[in-house]
Amino acid sequence: MGCTSGFTCRLNDADAYECLPEQLDAAAIPPRDGAVSPDGGASADQGGLDAAPIADVGLTPDAAPDPRCDDGLRNGDEADVDCGGGCIPCAVGRGCGAGADCESGACAEGTCVAASCRDGVRNADETDVDCGGSCDPCAADEACAQASDCEGEVCNDQRCAVASCEDGVRNGDESDLDCGGDCPLCAAGQSCAGAGDCRSGVCDAQVCAAPACADGVRNGDETDVDCGGPCGACADGLGCAVAGDCGSGVCDAEACALPACGDGVRNGDETDVDCGGPCGACADGLGCAVAGDCGSGVCDAEACALPACGDGVRNGDETDVDCGGPCG
Repeated sequence: MGCTSGFTCRLNDADAYECLPEQLDAAAIPPRDGAVSPDGGASADQGGLDAAPIADVGLTPDAAPDPRCDDGLRNGDEADVDCGGGCIPCAVGRGCGAGADCESGACAEGTCVAASCRDGVRNADETDVDCGGSCDPCAADEACAQASDCEGEVCNDQRCAVASCEDGVRNGDESDLDCGGDCPLCAAGQSCAGAGDCRSGVCDAQVCAAPACADGVRNGDETDVDCGGPCGACADGLGCAVAGDCGSGVCDAEACALPACGDGVRNGDETDVDCGGPCGACADGLGCAVAGDCGSGVCDAEACALPACGDGVRNGDETDVDCGGPCG
């Protein structure tokens, strides 16, 4: 403890140092027991003046100085020398009583430790406790500064949002932007992990392929696998939307029907609509493949000919081949 200006530290009669005025006349200083005063007089114990306490001559020592954060001492509420408590946080390796005493915010066994992604404290470049920044992404509703701080890669109003199929970000189990996985199917040219991610149902080299009539999948405008719509006609029993989707030309209850002789369509082995082949003979002028396809028994240039008296066939009103009736 030092003395204020104008005072000096001197030994008193109790063998203790006290602050005394620098210009104090030696005669005014009470002599120690058995000592001779400067004028040769006896000490207080030898009949001189009674010894007076230093305080009686107005001598007061300095009060102890208040603790400061730059005094080189650990004092006040400091956790280490000039740090912690009400002073600046302490560096790694310095003493601490709580995380608040440390620059890192982490105090372990009385010592400040370096920030980490598993210390239960939001520190370093983390945006929330042990996540964001250089740590793992944060879960929904945790604090963020940018999309990369979040598991769902969406940071709205400094909070991580739940991934959705309309957020304009490829996240969750999406294979491309807002498609694939649990989201809607991806278009041709977008990324995929499997056929189930694609509208076409075809994922080739992790890219959704355009529908094709030979890709083994019902896609595009096909009514069944690789048939119907822009592709070839579908076989009997396969799916259809209109008659043109079917080889039989008949779509019944969204399925291609078998050819029939009364279905109003030329199909199967018929040579014309519902006649010829396995069906009844065709009338004059209708299509034919052989004479048997025609009621006249004459097939000329793939058309059933009218009966004639010189066609070599008993037909029309003839009673025999080319005779009787209208013939001679």
